[in-house]
Amino acid sequence: MRCVICHRGFNSRSNLRSHMRIHTLDKPFVCRFCNRRFSQSSTLRNHVRLHTGERPYKCLVCQSAYSQLAGLRAHQKSARHRPSADANAKANAIAIANAAVGGGNMMVHSPQNHPPQLSMPHPASLVHHIPTMVLYLITAPLALRLDAVETVLLQLFGFSEEVTLHVFLKTSMAPDHRVLVREVVTLNAQNQHQAQARVKLHPGQLDKSMSHVILHVQSAEINQHLSIPVSRTNGFLFVQTEKPLYTPHQAVKVRAFSLNQELRPANRSVFLTFKDPDRTTVDIVEMIDVNNGIPSMQNPFKIPIKPKLGIWSIEAAYSDDFTTTARAEFEVKEYVLPSFYILVEPDTNYVSSGNFKSFNFKVSARYVHGAPVAEGEVFLRYGYVSGTKPPVIIPSSVTRERVGDENTDI
Repeated sequence: MRCVICHRGFNSRSNLRSHMRIHTLDKPFVCRFCNRRFSQSSTLRNHVRLHTGERPYKCLVCQSAYSQLAGLRAHQKSARHRPSADANAKANAIAIANAAVGGGNMMVHSPQNHPPQLSMPHPASLVHHIPTMVLYLITAPLALRLDAVETVLLQLFGFSEEVTLHVFLKTSMAPDHRVLVREVVTLNAQNQHQAQARVKLHPGQLDKSMSHVILHVQSAEINQHLSIPVSRTNGFLFVQTEKPLYTPHQAVKVRAFSLNQELRPANRSVFLTFKDPDRTTVDIVEMIDVNNGIPSMQNPFKIPIKPKLGIWSIEAAYSDDFTTTARAEFEVKEYVLPSFYILVEPDTNYVSSGNFKSFNFKVSARYVHGAPVAEGEVFLRYGYVSGTKPPVIIPSSVTRERVGDENTDI
């Protein structure tokens, strides 16, 4: 058996599981005195002796006691504490006496020149049973979106046999809980002990007050659960009008594009809320999706009589089960003719009767924002002013000229 991360080999599954804690940083063994955590049970036992003061390792020569075997071995390397023959004989006598009292847990080796050999029980019978650690990986979304297919990834390490996992979505872990979703996946050597479960929460399954569900993974080896938030934001919603500007007497045509989380037609009803420039709700209209993801209004929105002029808004949303929204704006105003000005530029600023042959000038027209008037007509009438008398218009002098992007010479 090899580690799936560093590929180091091991001769038993227990050694492999113990090694995997190096990579996973798992520390399942907790001190009951200070709540400090350890990855190995032997390290925890040595640590607990710091709290209890227990020193089970004793020197047979000087009776010095140590909490760890390494301390005793370092002590015994000292020459002055090497056990003498008399000490060995005394220790043998004590061991034989203990064997006589203790019963069948020990055996005394009979040769005269050897100290008695103790037949100890198997180490597994000397420690408390420690549950076998199962190394696994469960990957789930940070939040489960309503009416969307979500993926839960399951993976086991160090297994060779087939394992069946049950994946549940529950309302709670209480006895009266409801199972919302149930999926069964099989992990084996063919899929390298990894698989995915697809779960989906439907809108009618949850009360509007529920914000979390329980993800529960269960098998003979695993029994884990976790609370996961529920997100009611699902899909993509777009809304638009046929044009950005309307007069008070026109109707507003609206359409929407409704897609679910997988970018497929959502096939949901869309509710439109029309609001005036003061954010006052004027009307609420339901759009039924009969065009496979493009819901449209059956009747255009009628702008009220004497409406407030300005920027109106349309807020689109699904039913109360979802929080996905969209917004569009249009302007309501009275149409007015665009403002422009006409510039007349004569070739000369005066006319002399002595050298007068023609009266030439240029006419140009521009809007107030600077753009030229592309298509226009100029009606010209000529006249004269004499002294303080009113202007006199020559009736037969009326002419019509076209004005383009450039100046018109007349």
